[in-house]
Amino acid sequence: MKLSNLEHLAKNISPRLANKLIHEQQELIILAIINVSV
Repeated sequence: MKLSNLEHLAKNISPRLANKLIHEQQELIILAIINVSV
């Protein structure tokens, strides 16, 4: 699959699905942000 197709899919994920994924991964995302900030 081409990268452009992945980007297209990412931009078209439904807000509900995106919110679900963010909620499920929230702790990991927070840890990742903290690690990047350090």
